[in-house]
Amino acid sequence: MSLVYLDCCGDFYSTAELSKRWDVVSGTPTVGPTIGRRDGGGILLSATSARLEKQYPALATMVAGIAFKLDSMVATDLLTFREGSINHVVIRVTNTGAIEVLNGDGTQLAISSAGLVFAGFYSYLEATVTISNASGVVTVDLNSTNIHTLTSEDTQNGGTAVTDNIEIEGSPGNLTIDDFYVLDTTGSAPQNTRLGDTAVWGILPQGDGTTNSFGTLKPSSPTTSFDKVDDPTPDDDATYVASGVALALELFDMADLPVPGGVSAIHGVQLNHLSRKDGITARIFTPKVRSGGTNYSGASAPLTTSYLYYRELWDDDPDTGPSLWTEAGVNAAEFGVEVV
Repeated sequence: MSLVYLDCCGDFYSTAELSKRWDVVSGTPTVGPTIGRRDGGGILLSATSARLEKQYPALATMVAGIAFKLDSMVATDLLTFREGSINHVVIRVTNTGAIEVLNGDGTQLAISSAGLVFAGFYSYLEATVTISNASGVVTVDLNSTNIHTLTSEDTQNGGTAVTDNIEIEGSPGNLTIDDFYVLDTTGSAPQNTRLGDTAVWGILPQGDGTTNSFGTLKPSSPTTSFDKVDDPTPDDDATYVASGVALALELFDMADLPVPGGVSAIHGVQLNHLSRKDGITARIFTPKVRSGGTNYSGASAPLTTSYLYYRELWDDDPDTGPSLWTEAGVNAAEFGVEVV
């Protein structure tokens, strides 16, 4: 594993969908369809009570990247690397526009010069954090420029020297976030360290793929499948495709990447499918990608009776791996799910 989670922060989902994307949502974070840094979706956290939490497998070292904007300069805890409810490392933007690093107990580990962050403008911050009482590491980049490189630090505030979630805390200065990623350092380069200023784009189905064998479509006309699952905002049972037949497969042709000027590097592709089951019978879906004329499987997952997002990440194109995805490869690929 290397990439753990990608979030375009509001492209094609609404405020109501936040609790399906993030593991903990508290306060009143809201999704705005045009407040992101590329005029797409963004998430606004406008009070300190507004919080988002993303959980991941416990490890000593994790990496995260996030685009953020403050409408006014108020001290804001942008990223907090946690173990359960224990705050180990806090990356803070101060009211002077400096980047501060603190142990979770409040001890300052480092602070940059002021004036690095400006109100009303997006910045991109990345952090690599290793949790340890004596050999902790914190590396922080802002807009792809290194700000802090800390070693042999106390980055552990109790617990067992791991991090298993990141918390993003809101701000009365109106914090807006976009283009969020989390990765660990267990995989291969380049997806095992900070990626540099990163965009996360959301795309939707634009046509049926090579195989569409789910037997139930709502509505039943037209007989195409993609138009039942291409909603910019999910409509749950209003439109859907369904099947209880083993090995039934739905693949979709996705919209091309909307990237002005092309893509310099694609570090991963994440399939999100919003799915549920009917009744008490166990149902399992396997995420699928079709690349280079071959179908490849992700990790199967059992469904619940409530709509939830299920995710599968491919760091590399499975047809050419271990080579990175190309823009042409993503645009030509098909994505979908199969009934187990």
